[in-house]
Amino acid sequence: MAQLRQRNAELEATVEILKAATSFFARECDPPPPSSVSSSTSTETGSESHRSAQR
Repeated sequence: MAQLRQRNAELEATVEILKAATSFFARECDPPPPSSVSSSTSTETGSESHRSAQR
């Protein structure tokens, strides 16, 4: 029974490593959409429409 618990702990640790690797590679392969870049460089008109949308 102790061997099974040890093996289970190893497999659970492996699963956590694989989850982290999957998340890392998903971020690397799927860059953020261009809209997040353009929002920081919005024009005055864009900023005004954004402000009015918040009201």
